[in-house]
Formats: sequence, structure tokens, C-alpha cells
Amino acid sequence: MDKGRLEAFSDGVIAIIITIMVLEITPPAGPTPEALLAIAPSLGSYIMSFFFVALYWNNHHHLLQITEHVNGKILWTNMLFLFGLSFYPVATAWINQTGFAPFPTMVYVLLCIFTSVCYLILQKIIVATHECSNLKEMVDDSRKEALTLLLLAFALIFSLVPGATPLAYFFMIMMVIPWIIPDMRFMKFANDHKHEHGHDHGHDHGHEHGPNEDCDHHEDSEADVTDTVTENVPSQTEDDRDAKNELLQERFKTLWQNEKNQTESENSTPKDPD
Repeated sequence: MDKGRLEAFSDGVIAIIITIMVLEITPPAGPTPEALLAIAPSLGSYIMSFFFVALYWNNHHHLLQITEHVNGKILWTNMLFLFGLSFYPVATAWINQTGFAPFPTMVYVLLCIFTSVCYLILQKIIVATHECSNLKEMVDDSRKEALTLLLLAFALIFSLVPGATPLAYFFMIMMVIPWIIPDMRFMKFANDHKHEHGHDHGHDHGHEHGPNEDCDHHEDSEADVTDTVTENVPSQTEDDRDAKNELLQERFKTLWQNEKNQTESENSTPKDPD
């Protein structure tokens, strides 16, 4: 299944989520700076949630660059991820209306944890579909995901402590920082194979490389060369070699015997006297 519909649907849902969040902000009641300051909490909650959703969209975009096709697992996991994102407008409005109270803050943090876990599962499934050890090692070696969950765990703890909700929001904002720059692993992986396709396109216009073929070409180039050479050389078993050696020995004996007979014949023939 092509990934185009998945990307289009995800983009549409995320665009609607952002639109709903901004519609929750009421305009200032008057033309004064004081009126603008009065809606500062709702602006702050919107900005925070906007960046959360925007970062997910940005990294989701780069995540989908490493595959050309999707399967049922990817579709349903992506839907679960979008399900978590769809609650951001409600959670954002709740923390704003309650003045960032502890319980709404705790629910907001739990929503962030749920969405992050869904995204990480989606990432794992997409990487697993490639059966590519290089890409899997890039993901397994990353500490960004572990740091995200650790910061959200701190945010959840402080959301339960009376009077410590500002620290909960602090750790949630800190969680955003590692994801401001899109995941360079997937960008590099996609760009490398796009570069390889550019070279291969001049040699093979009609062949479309799948993601697994790209990975195999990227990982085992030396092995591929060896296999290509091996294909051109007939495989020889030990029995074949023994049979050829016996055949060569028989030919050698035959040639040697013929030469010996010829020599004896020449020696036995009497020479004409001068």
C-alpha cells in the first residue's frame, strides 16, 4: 500500500487539530495591553500545545521518508497516534480554563506520554518493516526517545506534587528541545538512498527499488560484488574436482604413452645407409 494516503490523512488531521486549538482563544476584550495580558494564559497554553503538535508533525514527516509502502500495522498505529493528538485541543482548553490546576496538568502530561509512546511504537514498526540492520542500529543507539520519556516522567511526578505544577510544565518544555531538529537519522538514511537511486537510475530506468532492496544494497555492497562474481564462475564440488583431476591424469598418460610409442617406433626403424 502506498504511503501517500497515510501522509495526506495525517496532515489533514493535524491541520484540523491546530485550527481547533487556535479557535479556543478568545480575542482581547479591549484595545489595551491589559486586555491582551488578560488572555496571556490561553496564549501560553496554545503556544505550548502548538509546538508539541508541530514537532510531532515535523518528525512524523521525516519518519515516513524512509519507506515507500505501509501495511496494516503501520496504519493502525498511526491512527492510535492521531487519536492521542486529537485530544490536545480539549486538554489545552482544560488547563487554560482551570488556571493550570494540578489535576488537569496531570491529565495533560499523561496525554503527552500516551502520544509519545504511540509515536515511538509507530517508529519501531516502520523500522521493523525494512529488515535493515543499519537502520535498526541507528534507532536503537538513539537516546532521544529515552530522554523524552524520562522528562515526561519527571513532569508527571511534579504534576502530582501540590504547588509544583510549574516544574511539570518546565520538564514538558525541556522535552521539546531535543526534537526541534528533525530526526537526522531518517533524513540521512533517506538522502543516502535517494543519492544511490540517482546513480542507479542511469543504469536501470525501469527498475524501482524497494526499501528492503535499498537496505540490502547499502549494507552488503561488498557481498553483492562477491555474489556477482561467483554467479559468473561455475560452482565446483570436491567430487567434480577429483573427476577432472582423474581425467587430466588419464589424458597425460595417453599422451605420454603415445609419445613413448612413437619414440620406440622411430628407434626400431632401420636407417638407410648412405
